[in-house]
Amino acid sequence: MKKMWKTILTVCFLLAGLQLGGMTAGAAVTAVTPGTYTIKNAGTGKYLNVYGNKNANKTNIMLWQKDGTNGQDFKIYSQSGSYALNPLCSPGGRVVNVYGNTAKNGSNVCLWDRTNHSTQLWKFDKVSGGYVIRCAFNTNLVLNAAGSSNGSNINIATYDKNNARQVWTLEDPATVPKPAPGDTGAAPASQIKITGTASPSSIKVGKSFSLKGNITSVYNLTRITGMILKSDGKTVVSQISVTPNKKSYSLYNSTVDRSLKFNKLAAGTYYYKLQASDAAGKTVVLINQKFSVTAASANSQASSDSQLRTQITNTHAKAKSLAGRNSFNGLCGAYVYWQLRARGIWTGKKSSYERSANGNNWYSMLSNSKYTKSSGGYKLTKYAGKNCLDALSNYGKKDVYNIVVSYKAQYGYSVKNPGAGHVVYIHAIKGGKVYLSESYTYTYKGVKSKEGQPLVINYSDFKKNWNSMYKEALGAVVFTK
Repeated sequence: MKKMWKTILTVCFLLAGLQLGGMTAGAAVTAVTPGTYTIKNAGTGKYLNVYGNKNANKTNIMLWQKDGTNGQDFKIYSQSGSYALNPLCSPGGRVVNVYGNTAKNGSNVCLWDRTNHSTQLWKFDKVSGGYVIRCAFNTNLVLNAAGSSNGSNINIATYDKNNARQVWTLEDPATVPKPAPGDTGAAPASQIKITGTASPSSIKVGKSFSLKGNITSVYNLTRITGMILKSDGKTVVSQISVTPNKKSYSLYNSTVDRSLKFNKLAAGTYYYKLQASDAAGKTVVLINQKFSVTAASANSQASSDSQLRTQITNTHAKAKSLAGRNSFNGLCGAYVYWQLRARGIWTGKKSSYERSANGNNWYSMLSNSKYTKSSGGYKLTKYAGKNCLDALSNYGKKDVYNIVVSYKAQYGYSVKNPGAGHVVYIHAIKGGKVYLSESYTYTYKGVKSKEGQPLVINYSDFKKNWNSMYKEALGAVVFTK
């Protein structure tokens, strides 16, 4: 009977030992003598350090060479079966604390008022070369130097027996050599700055903008936040934050750059704001710049899918207004002529030719400066023959804008008996699609588009269908600035 009770008691003690403070098997508790110590990192030779010897909540704890200040001297005292670490720079008794009310891998360590919560209590575990200092909230997590240089952050991390930056030694401050005269080794002030900036002042609706600038600090940058704010400078339109955890961060083609969508902004006034924080606990507003987004002029070139569709619709409306018509009733030549007028691309010195010309006459006239010339400052480039669209767009792979293509035969006619032929103004070949409208109702993939409504057709389908209806292309002209 005594043997059985002895066994039961042994099991109970073992279970209690395993559950103590959340500790797992192998996480032994080592008693240390309360007193004042400097706490040296075995993997780097540097010391646990309170940034700037400050005595304020949230003051960061970091790694630094011996500097002789009391921000490196810690009073270690017993508390609730664990230990608290109070730096002498905080006579009010603030202690080394895991930030927040919980502890997880990577959580930051800072100074905080003493509450005796388990996130600011520590257990010492004797290992080869010193101690592992375990968080009492979760003893699988230990005090960890994130790097080896001055200013490297201190956090808690999952225990790794092969990581010497998780091993610490306790030294009597009186026996630790002081720095040489003039070499205090004191942590420098935070110096967050940005160089080589590019930020918007005025951009057009729908236009992208690439941010530039290199952000640096003598400490690890812990957070960078980019924002687009409304004209009041307060209301957030879009915002992105990143945590570099290194001493420099380039904005160009970064997550911040890619996430702030300037091309999605409506016309108006905005602020571009950029701020950064570092491991010293300092936050600096680097940029707070006012900029404007202006509406594109009526005749500026659209580029996105939605912009091109809007351009097509607006061009049709303006073409009807300029021509004084309610509809073009299938008259392709008149529709193309007034679209070019509406787009401000070209009027032609002898516009009577274009207004009355058959569709199969357009290429020869547009490519001959004797008859016509762009009045909008556009250059005309001609591409002759039935493969003209392939030639100018590399088989639909190249983005090209403002194309007039002339076809040989009128709808329902033949090559031998071509009739008036056909002509069409293509707003863009972009992303393997053709953007245009016609002077009649056209059905593509079961969807009917009336005169002037946007048609967005796969390049191969457009070539096949228009060649089928109008036999073959005679040539095309591209208008470019």
